[in-house]
Amino acid sequence: MLGLPGMAIVSWLFPQKAWRKLARMAAPVAAALALPVRDNVDRIAAVAGDRLDGNSARDIQLESMANFIVGSLRVLRDYRPGGWQPEIELRGAEHIDAGLRNGRGVILWVANFHAHNLVAKMAFHRAGYPVSHLSLWRHGYSDTRFGARFLNPIRTTIEERYLRERVVIAPAGPTAALIRLRRRLRANGVVSITTGAERARSTEVAFLDGTISVAAGAPSLAYHQRAALLPVFSIEQDHARFVITVAPPLVNEATRSAPEHAAWAARELGTLLEPYVRRSPGQWRSWFDL
Repeated sequence: MLGLPGMAIVSWLFPQKAWRKLARMAAPVAAALALPVRDNVDRIAAVAGDRLDGNSARDIQLESMANFIVGSLRVLRDYRPGGWQPEIELRGAEHIDAGLRNGRGVILWVANFHAHNLVAKMAFHRAGYPVSHLSLWRHGYSDTRFGARFLNPIRTTIEERYLRERVVIAPAGPTAALIRLRRRLRANGVVSITTGAERARSTEVAFLDGTISVAAGAPSLAYHQRAALLPVFSIEQDHARFVITVAPPLVNEATRSAPEHAAWAARELGTLLEPYVRRSPGQWRSWFDL
């Protein structure tokens, strides 16, 4: 609550080239105040090992926090007349088109990079894909009732400009949300699910020098609905220029059950994800979730 007014002023009045410098200055304070972030350095070090070209766990933590701040500035800038207009290249859209031609819908399994919250949604909107996005009720800035009601809509209102709909997992459970997603897939729609959007079931997979948890929801849904499951990676190349990459579908005809398929898909995702994280470790949000 204290930070948002200042970020609003910066986002509207300061040039975008100044945002990252200001965010890096604020990152140590923000990291110290955010308990899950502050206490995560040792876990980052255990997973990263020496595989990230000299980036220390503390450097990764602060750069990721700076990217979180910059992401908030982008959201707030989009409220300004004219909005925020980044340069976005969408690669691999042919995989979405191929999945839709099969008639059973497409699941975009979006890796948890800082750019995915807003920029990936912009990319699919610009390309003409109406996306139903699965989201937690607490998505945004706070998991308190007050924050969910008054603070989180600051972010979700902007994100929803670029979606067909936001399908929310309620505190009571995911059943209603999953019913709606199944309906969209049966109608040959496009659904997006973040790799960390739900954690009721997950698989531990090898990653760098440690392991990470990959939620089973998206591959299980793809298995039952026979939908195309497409990993998506959202990377900032440089100042306000992004590349959103849609990978080929994850297909394994040998799996004979949804849990088996989910475990296999999680291992495949970890393999695909690792090179992106090695190149851009500070852009990966899931360092905060280890």
